Amino acid sequence: MINTHFHADFLAGHLEPAARTGAWIGYGRVAEAEYLIRALADGERIHLGDVVLEIMETPGHTPESISILVHAHAGDAVPYGVLTGDALFIGHDGRGPAPRPPCTERTWRRGRSQEARRARTSPMGRRGAC
Repeated sequence: MINTHFHADFLAGHLEPAARTGAWIGYGRVAEAEYLIRALADGERIHLGDVVLEIMETPGHTPESISILVHAHAGDAVPYGVLTGDALFIGHDGRGPAPRPPCTERTWRRGRSQEARRARTSPMGRRGAC
């Protein structure tokens, strides 16, 4: 199971299914949890049959936020789509006007600019946010 970021405003519901199935729980590499997680690195590729998921760090909404590029086939140069998990919004970045702990003002601003840059330079261009 992959969570794009921590959801402080509701329960994600991933612990019970992971315990029942033995599935790992993945988060961006800077995530720290009170349960066992798999740290997913920027550029890491996860193969699911012909489909390939490519992890893309997109800090901003939260420090550990990731987006997931979806390649329909392993050899595809251009992803089919992207799962953004609150990292990309049309006209907004999904965050309030001020940094939230554990972010400092500096890391908050850096996250915003990194997230925007990654979106602009995505191999899909502007077509992929879902």
